[in-house]
Amino acid sequence: MVIDALRAFVTSDSPIAKEVAVERDNEVGRSSHSVARELNLAISNRIPSQEIGLQDPRRLP
Repeated sequence: MVIDALRAFVTSDSPIAKEVAVERDNEVGRSSHSVARELNLAISNRIPSQEIGLQDPRRLP
């Protein structure tokens, strides 16, 4: 994402800049939301922490 953003800036490539700014940023946001949701579920004990690979959800590696 960073390399494409820099490439778009250096070459003034608007289509790549828009893709990075909109589509990929949305994808990162969805991934971040998913991780936060799983951690919240693990912390509140609604899903077993071991199911997502955590021994103690309050102590992240």
